[in-house]
Amino acid sequence: AKMYRAMGFDPISPEDQALRATLDAFLAHLDEGEWQSRKTAIVKRLAATTATTLWAARPHRDSQDEIGWYLMLAELALIDPVCQETNQAARTLPFLTAIGKVLAHRGRVGGLDEKMEEVLGDSRHSPDGILFEILVALTYAAQGWDVQMLKANPPSKSPDLLVSRDGLEFYVECMRQSRRPTYREREHQAF
Repeated sequence: AKMYRAMGFDPISPEDQALRATLDAFLAHLDEGEWQSRKTAIVKRLAATTATTLWAARPHRDSQDEIGWYLMLAELALIDPVCQETNQAARTLPFLTAIGKVLAHRGRVGGLDEKMEEVLGDSRHSPDGILFEILVALTYAAQGWDVQMLKANPPSKSPDLLVSRDGLEFYVECMRQSRRPTYREREHQAF
């Protein structure tokens, strides 16, 4: 890296900068020491799930603190890119990078900090839906819209965002495809 800088090149790519922005934004919501203790717990849980045969091997992920696992993958990509669980990294890092690319527009998104705290807290085991809402909200903001992230109202369906600009206002419900559809899961279990 020093050699590249001496030659006038910045060895940190725009994608790495965006990934760093996302990582920093989420970690800013954790108390001092919490990130280290969460990483330690993730590593312990992953170490306890090793398969004894290749046939029994499952993708590595921590379903108890999946957002922590995603952020750990992001951190590893930045500090030790060779040390990765490539299947999970290939799925999560582009998504986190996309958030980072539009994060500069966070000032136009009301309720963003609350959503980030929610995904780090009560929704840590299933962050995908909220991460998608965050990306959609920031993408609207990057296009000049003002966005309010709305509170969920379970069990009833309700919109996720209120988007407005120049007197025009509309609601958005963010729908994303499930990672593992029910049909696929049933077939996998039957096999």
